[in-house]
Amino acid sequence: MIFLVFALALAVVGYWIHLDAKYHLQRRRWTRRDANLAIHEERKSDLTDEQFSTGEDEKEEASDIDLILLDDVDDEASSEPNSPTSSWFPYVTGGTLAVLALVGYMIWGDPFAIRMEKIPEQIQNASTEEDLDEIMDLLHRRNSSRHGDIASANYLINGYFIRGDFEKVVREHKFAEQRGTNSIASDLDRVRAAFELDGYRISDESKIVVDRILADVPDHPLILQLQALQSYALSDFTSARAYIERLLRQPVGQPVVAVFDPMLDRVNNNLDPDHVGVRVNLQIENLRTPNQWLTVFAHIDDGSAPIAVVRRANATPGNYTLLLDDIVSMVPGRNLSSFDRVAIVARLSPSSNVADVTHASQIQSGWISPSPNATVSLRLTESVASDSIAVTVALDQGLTAEQDWPVFIVGRRIDTPGPPLLVKRVLVSDLPISLSLSSNDTMLPDSEFPDGDIEVFARVSSSGSASRSENDIESEKVRARLGQNIGLKLDKLVKIAEEP
Repeated sequence: MIFLVFALALAVVGYWIHLDAKYHLQRRRWTRRDANLAIHEERKSDLTDEQFSTGEDEKEEASDIDLILLDDVDDEASSEPNSPTSSWFPYVTGGTLAVLALVGYMIWGDPFAIRMEKIPEQIQNASTEEDLDEIMDLLHRRNSSRHGDIASANYLINGYFIRGDFEKVVREHKFAEQRGTNSIASDLDRVRAAFELDGYRISDESKIVVDRILADVPDHPLILQLQALQSYALSDFTSARAYIERLLRQPVGQPVVAVFDPMLDRVNNNLDPDHVGVRVNLQIENLRTPNQWLTVFAHIDDGSAPIAVVRRANATPGNYTLLLDDIVSMVPGRNLSSFDRVAIVARLSPSSNVADVTHASQIQSGWISPSPNATVSLRLTESVASDSIAVTVALDQGLTAEQDWPVFIVGRRIDTPGPPLLVKRVLVSDLPISLSLSSNDTMLPDSEFPDGDIEVFARVSSSGSASRSENDIESEKVRARLGQNIGLKLDKLVKIAEEP
């Protein structure tokens, strides 16, 4: 294609040279004789205008000058040779320049560059070994030339990986490292190929590449898979569990989950019998919203951040068997095994952030002591009864409150003065908590629960009173109606003196 474009450009330039040469050949050139004749005619006109205003001597002098100009015209006419202009010179010059341009492009240009963007598709669609060999040969020649770059190195290494020629993958990657044309994509192919060649081990040489990948992409899913497989093969179940948990807390796709989730169950069953933790048997029912995150965590009664957290992307209805232990602790040195009692929370949420309770559904267990045999069974459902509002209330991690301070969950009619429609009271030690609001919770027995929206919010009372006061902690006001799920996050410290 590039040569067709070049030939078209050459034809256009050649035709332009042809027209330019033809124009100059057909046009009479301006000579000195023509200039003298023009001066002579101009002089004759001037003499005619001056003949009545000048004397005889001046006329004579002008006539002499005129005769001299005519003599120059005659002399030039007799001495000027008749040399025809060569018509072939412009074409030879244009052709020579075109040939030199083509030769220069073949030497210093990159005719193969225009095909580079189609190479991945060609490799995937190669129907025979001969077709793939041809593509690989072109890539190899380009990658070994001065035009070799990151793209050509990536395609060549990936092509060898697709063919299963792992030795050439490693060889070409080392060559790319020397030239500085390796990338994360080719690094991953190198690590996978070396993993196969080294008997499902990450060698010291491969570990250098692995560390380079993790420096750019911490918890890279492919690297975590290889590390988990190596640890499992070495019966290092503690490390294997750590790698698999880090892997499965990402949206890695169902094929990966199908391989590593059963492996995690086997790993958990092979842990030391004295391994301290809390096993959670969770049943998810009536899941209506797709692509939600399942978060299961342990927390204590001081309102601090969760201790141990397990996450799964794209939760589906069914049974989950999870383990909370020191391996999934959130903060180093703050281990689950060091606490006497914890509460377990299971939450479905559109967000992977454990502190985000907006549009979340959750269930909380009672207090339990972490131990080798500690087990909790929970049932989590996203469905909400049509005659109630499901509310999840949590305290922001950056704020603290006394464990015995009351928390009021308040529902009000919108733009309607007077007392609240409903109020529920819990304690800070109960947070985070899931509960429901219905007509059974109205302050007046005869109050009707509206069919439309009501305004719901929560407040931690520092004074113990339901009235708003200094240093209370409030949530945003959220509109909701029967049959909905809402989340309330207590994150605003009340400062009455600063308010207008």
